[in-house]
Amino acid sequence: MINVKGDSMFTSPRFYAALVQECARFIGPKNVLIVGSPSDELMEHVLPLLESQDTLVVAEYPNREESLLPLRGKFGSERVNFSDKSVWQLDPNFKFQIIILAVSLNGLSADVAKTTLETCRLLLVNGGILTCFEDLLLTQPQPCFEGYRQDFSVYSETLASNLPPVRVHHLRFTPHAPQDCKNVRAVEGRDSLDFGFFRIAKDFLKFVFPLGAFSWGLKRLGSHLWYLPLVLLSGVAAFLRDPERKIEADPNLVLSACDGKVLDVAIVSDPNLGEGQWLRIATFLSIFNVHINRSPVAGKVIDQFDVVGGYACAQLPKANHNYSTYTVLATPQGKVVVAQRVGLIARRIYNWVGKGELLAQGERYGLIRMGSRTDVYLPCDKYESLVKVGDNIQAGITPIAKLNNKL
Repeated sequence: MINVKGDSMFTSPRFYAALVQECARFIGPKNVLIVGSPSDELMEHVLPLLESQDTLVVAEYPNREESLLPLRGKFGSERVNFSDKSVWQLDPNFKFQIIILAVSLNGLSADVAKTTLETCRLLLVNGGILTCFEDLLLTQPQPCFEGYRQDFSVYSETLASNLPPVRVHHLRFTPHAPQDCKNVRAVEGRDSLDFGFFRIAKDFLKFVFPLGAFSWGLKRLGSHLWYLPLVLLSGVAAFLRDPERKIEADPNLVLSACDGKVLDVAIVSDPNLGEGQWLRIATFLSIFNVHINRSPVAGKVIDQFDVVGGYACAQLPKANHNYSTYTVLATPQGKVVVAQRVGLIARRIYNWVGKGELLAQGERYGLIRMGSRTDVYLPCDKYESLVKVGDNIQAGITPIAKLNNKL
């Protein structure tokens, strides 16, 4: 069993960052609970994220409260409370926005894991997040966790740079209110593999075994071309790269949803969105662009649907009718829609968010594989374009529209 006490072979900085990620994401007063014996490193990661009005509580499992004694003198303060009670004995009327489980789920017994998860569920506010993790080298997964993961998972991160490798899960048991989107910042790392110096989309794993096996087979046969599949695998890794970006959120601006070149800026109607007209900004992504999609505005996902269509070249007008995935966001300025469209080569769309989830402006939410097109639909009476055809733009960085002066 590993916990966040430093007894793993190598605990990467990204692991700690993943555990406290929701603390960094949440804007405003918050109560944070750490369950287990946190390491000094975890405490040093979470404390800078607390503001003057925030509270941190640390609670252990039954009969293990004495393990917190060394931490009291070092980190105890008015805002940091090391509880004398176990997490199971905490007052259920005192709620937390974020709970961090600082021990691997599959290192706990089934009864302890189930009771702890249910206790954390009761201690969270509506829309609150539970962060937990699994040790991927343990052969026995935690059976009781599978139902929680299927029903309540917001997103997961696989950290290959950690030894042992771990998968960090973020769970939400109750829905957010739409206006809560103003209380979140964009997060990095969702559905990605972090190797420390390089981060790529988790979709990369689908290519590792077949190309690796092909290379091994060629070498066994004595072929001098055994390295070609590995070169191709390197190309796939480059294509699926997922660079971190510093997002400067601005509610008066719309940020690009993708990297690429602006194909079209026009007032259009779209039968998939019902009646009315939209300001549509369409962008083409070449195979050399980063293919991670980001939310252009902050909002709540109120609808998602796929539209069956063809596979025309994404640069052509008839690509309007290609297979697409639409994500509809509710915002204070009305509905904003992002359509991920496949192209001639791109045939796979991945969307990591579901209905009811909040997205911060610039937050990563999906991927289109191998060249594609992304369209942003805005209420045409409220926004005006800041880009023109041919402009090169970056996801989460380039403003593509702004609220007009009529509001």
